[in-house]
Amino acid sequence: MSSRMPRPTLPPECIELVLQCLHQNRDRKTLCTLLRVSKLFCQATLPYLYDDPFKPHRRKTSDYMAKLLYLLLRDVKSEHISPLLEAALDKSYMDFHLSEESRVVKVDYLCYLHHLNVSISDSLLVALPHMKTMSSYTRLDSLTEQPVFLELLQKSSSRLSDIAVHETSRMQDKFRLRQYFGAFLRRDVTWALCSPILATVRSLVIPLSDIQRYREVVSRLESLSRVVFQMENLRQMLPNGSESLETNHAQKAERFDSMLRFVEEHIRIFGNQLQAADCPDDTSKWIHVRCPEDVRNRLLELLPPLRRPATLDATNWKRFVSKADMTNLEHVCSIIAPSDIHQWRPQLVDGDVPFLASCRSLKYLDIETLGSNSFAWAAKERQSLEARVQNYHSFARSDICQSGASSPLCLIPLREVTLKFPRSRIGQEVEHIAFAFGDSLESIQVSCTFTSLQNTWQAGLANAAAAQTFIGLGWKMPRLQTLLVHLAEGRLVMDPETLSGCDELKILQLHDMTTQYRVQDIQRCRPANLPHLICLDLQGWPALTFHPETLRGALNLEQLNIHMRNLGDNSYFFIPVTEEQQQASVASSDINVQGARRIQYRAPSTKSARLQDPLWTWDWYLPRLTWLRLAAEFAFRFQFKMLRGCPQLVNLGLDIGAPEESNARRTLTKDDFFVLSASAEERNRSQLHQNVSQQQGRQLIVASSLRSLTLAGAWVIDPEVLSTLFGRVMPDVAYINEVDCQGFGPGGWLTALGGLKSLTIATSSQELTPEESVQLGLEEIDHRVRNPGKGPRYGFGDRMYIRKRA
Repeated sequence: MSSRMPRPTLPPECIELVLQCLHQNRDRKTLCTLLRVSKLFCQATLPYLYDDPFKPHRRKTSDYMAKLLYLLLRDVKSEHISPLLEAALDKSYMDFHLSEESRVVKVDYLCYLHHLNVSISDSLLVALPHMKTMSSYTRLDSLTEQPVFLELLQKSSSRLSDIAVHETSRMQDKFRLRQYFGAFLRRDVTWALCSPILATVRSLVIPLSDIQRYREVVSRLESLSRVVFQMENLRQMLPNGSESLETNHAQKAERFDSMLRFVEEHIRIFGNQLQAADCPDDTSKWIHVRCPEDVRNRLLELLPPLRRPATLDATNWKRFVSKADMTNLEHVCSIIAPSDIHQWRPQLVDGDVPFLASCRSLKYLDIETLGSNSFAWAAKERQSLEARVQNYHSFARSDICQSGASSPLCLIPLREVTLKFPRSRIGQEVEHIAFAFGDSLESIQVSCTFTSLQNTWQAGLANAAAAQTFIGLGWKMPRLQTLLVHLAEGRLVMDPETLSGCDELKILQLHDMTTQYRVQDIQRCRPANLPHLICLDLQGWPALTFHPETLRGALNLEQLNIHMRNLGDNSYFFIPVTEEQQQASVASSDINVQGARRIQYRAPSTKSARLQDPLWTWDWYLPRLTWLRLAAEFAFRFQFKMLRGCPQLVNLGLDIGAPEESNARRTLTKDDFFVLSASAEERNRSQLHQNVSQQQGRQLIVASSLRSLTLAGAWVIDPEVLSTLFGRVMPDVAYINEVDCQGFGPGGWLTALGGLKSLTIATSSQELTPEESVQLGLEEIDHRVRNPGKGPRYGFGDRMYIRKRA
């Protein structure tokens, strides 16, 4: 006798976990599909779908809104449906669009609704059949056929009815008219949906013009924890010349007073159940209404302190500072302070305990500096902990720091810090943060946009040296992965050992405004081992003090950008040619330099040891590098043999733009594209005492993966060398940009480009006359056309060409 095995079912707890995951990912499509699985799944899924049905979603079309409104309003009692809303609804439209199952199966969808925010009037208008004609801004005949609409028009303004029925009315007036009716319909829909669920609604958006109706039922809103009072300036919605529904400022003051009394009564009846209340400004199109600051402050004073907040940001910041001394901050994990935080500095910093010191679970901080000593408390905590460790050697450090999320010597597990300095230069804040939270920090981002009246790049070397910012002394941050520091003025001077204490760095971006400098002022950082480095972006003084041997161990580097601040005209400062610099230059090079920029690279003497520059060998192995940008001195020193160690390089940019008076230029020859093979190099090394030619056993440098090339500045390249560069060294390059290069003309440029089979677009700063374009077989096209036809595009000046078809 066979018996059927019972069908296995998931426990309700597992179903809830699945639904919570789908709800958090906003996967409404899957949630809707689960409604048809079984009765158990349907009952479990409905609360997630209709908990907040008006929450903005990209898939909520006008038809969706129409079905949703009719579904929710279908079982609302007629006493809650206003004449205006009843006239806007169309029962035949509802019966036609709702599915047969929806009309037969009766489900109380309102019992699942806890968050009501009918705030998008345009979507609501388009969803209603009688209002669809209003979106065309032509005629409103279907609307004016309803007596209730005509009655409302006549009560509101004598001119509104004329606008509705006259086809010659202005489009702008009809748009405002649609906004006007949308405000009234939103009020009535909100009240109709809220009336049956007053006892269970948790968050509510109340139109301020309808506040009196909600004051009468405030004693029934026992579950309300968040309320938003939405302001509506019906006067500004009306066309010019219309009478106003807002009688005077006294009526507005009366509504604000009713709003405050609503909050007072709710708190008196239900205690601290109401946790959030706001009256945001409305600055949408055609409407500009602001809540008075004193009213907003009184509203915040009525509310209780934040209850164990996990985040402080723009949504609750003012409420926090209104009762900062009464708020429990132990559970705050993230702080994103507003830009005007300085106005609350006395109550946040000058107290007995700074508010940041109370955030014992803080992990993410984004804040404007509150003073040079705003993090001194953290440094003192760290010193105290270290002293305890030294005094009690028998205790493990993990016992002293009981927080599992934090590191052994850091009570606050701070991981990410973003500091802004819009009103002052960088003080001791960064050093205090690095010292106090060094064991747990994973990201430091510092932005100093403060500038004095006189820009340092115009003031010269004296002011640049005076406005120095020092960071990095004694840094030991084993978890740091991101370090970004931007200065809008002065020099960023790093301690030589800074990078050595940050072995896990992945992103390093250091920028300052240094333009002019002297060799004797440069103090190089020590080489660091950064095996996880992915992006290296240096500008100004950090670029000058960077030790290139750091690249030796950066095998995961993908982006490299080393440059200087330009002088304002797409040119860079170059070190003047002096005997001192000739002694300081140590890298051997075959670079051929013309004109005033004639530098000889040779080993330094003992007298110039203090000026010694690290060896730029250009032979680093960077197997993952895809993006390389060099400018100023760094582009001038570049040697093409570096391409051999970058097999994945896709984008290369070299910019040696310099002022005309400097006459800085570099000449490329074919020798720049060759290197000695390993066997030839070993043979030459063993036969140094003989007169052996260095030209034997050479290998051509080939960058087969390069797709984009930019050459800017006074690069002197003759057509033959240019053909070698494009035809053999970079055979698959597709995008080429040349700016101010010398040694060739348009004809030589096009000839060199002819061997590139993958070329898509090549631009040159050279101008081309109509006669020259005809001689070269080019046809001008509109530069905005992306695909004018087959073949590459050639840019000369501000014009674009293609080759004429035979």
